[in-house]
Amino acid sequence: METSIFVVHVEPVLASRIFEHAKRLGMVSQGYAWIVTSRSMNHLHNLKDRSSMQGFVGFRSYNITESKEFDMLQLMNFITQMVNFEIVNVLGTEGERRVGFWTGKFTNKLSHGFAHGRHLFSSSGFETIIWPGGTSTIPKGRRMQTSNKTLRIAVPKSNGFPQLLKVDIDLQTNITFSGFCIEVFKAAMAGLEHQVPYEFVPFEYNTTHIGEAYSDLVYQVYLQKYDAAVGDITITANRSLYVDFTLSFTDMGIGMVSRLTPKESQNLWIFLKPLTPGEKLSSNLSRSVVVLWVFVVFILGSNYTATLTSMMTVQQIEFNSGKSIIGRATGPVTQGAIGNLNFLNSHSKSIRLTLLEEYAKALSEGSKNGGVSAIIEEMPYINILRQKYLTRYSMVGHVMPVTNGFGFAFPKGAHDISREIAKLREDGTLQKLQNEWFKSLIIDFDSDHNTLDSVNSLTLKTDGINIKSKTMQEIEIKGQGSPINIVSFFG
Repeated sequence: METSIFVVHVEPVLASRIFEHAKRLGMVSQGYAWIVTSRSMNHLHNLKDRSSMQGFVGFRSYNITESKEFDMLQLMNFITQMVNFEIVNVLGTEGERRVGFWTGKFTNKLSHGFAHGRHLFSSSGFETIIWPGGTSTIPKGRRMQTSNKTLRIAVPKSNGFPQLLKVDIDLQTNITFSGFCIEVFKAAMAGLEHQVPYEFVPFEYNTTHIGEAYSDLVYQVYLQKYDAAVGDITITANRSLYVDFTLSFTDMGIGMVSRLTPKESQNLWIFLKPLTPGEKLSSNLSRSVVVLWVFVVFILGSNYTATLTSMMTVQQIEFNSGKSIIGRATGPVTQGAIGNLNFLNSHSKSIRLTLLEEYAKALSEGSKNGGVSAIIEEMPYINILRQKYLTRYSMVGHVMPVTNGFGFAFPKGAHDISREIAKLREDGTLQKLQNEWFKSLIIDFDSDHNTLDSVNSLTLKTDGINIKSKTMQEIEIKGQGSPINIVSFFG
């Protein structure tokens, strides 16, 4: 980022040298603004070369009682007393023109009801300000650099989640950068008024200390080794001391994901589960009780139905916060955010954030087999894990808003990209990119959908229908006086 508005308050000799160097550096062009105080403007006539002051605006001491235009200003009712400065627009070698006055006290006709104070006044009788570059468009203050310099954008080389960020290095075909973070940055840069050249540069780091590496990346931007940093960089208060982050372009907070237990609805004998078929009858008395119980079974009908429905429809989450081992990333961002959460205990352990597949493997193995029962991570990572393995894992509890999401790191004073990200969110482009990179993941449906139990269950239901049909047919034949023929119920 570079400053585009300058206020000059120096001696005339020094001001002249500043203006010459500014012109040589291309800083007296469109997008810049130069405001000169009376300290230099009062001696403007002593400056040797005004060509470097094209489009400058200056304040010059003004005594209305000595002005030849005193009567005209009275007739205009423009200013009646105490005009401190006149404001002029310098047009280089073509001279200057008056564009307004700066006054400390004015009449109600000019103030339009405002209280006393220092204000700038102009009217239709004054000229429009022509800024450097010959334009009347007012400069915005700070802007992305539009010089020939190409911005160097640092990108973390590997993060284990290619949907968010991926860097492919090929010595023959060059380096390619892809992922959701890259596409959001490109879309934001494309929306700037001035096209800014930039290039992505891989940032090497030790994958065993990702959190520290990302903090170091932010610090490198502060040291101006890079012009910006793009990636899955979490916005934190400490990092914001060194750089300005853009608005977050991802979900905020952390969550916990756990493995789902196998579906009971695929069990052939699920309809007997509420009746505890494992209990054996050991005496005739117990058998008699069971027979009598059949007559009152309708009393338990509603309870049976509710229990069976729950078993067949509700996916159970395999997690016990008191006994299970919790996995969490080793980075300081997540560690600090979850340090005071109640479900962490002495059984919890840290796992290293590497690959998405390793997250899935640790959850699949479970804490009893060397894995973990749940993983705590930032929401962007959890969303990718759940969307890729939709039927295996589920959220536990609710999202805890203790992190600020991902943002791009820029030197202090950079606000243009944040405005562009806000526009991307408002016009739906950000959501479109999310759908493109996350919703297109291949959903990993459970491989045991067509298990033997499922086939047996389907066969049992089909045969039951056949039994009923054949039985009704034989009863009908018997009623007509014909002999009863035993036929195959499964034929």
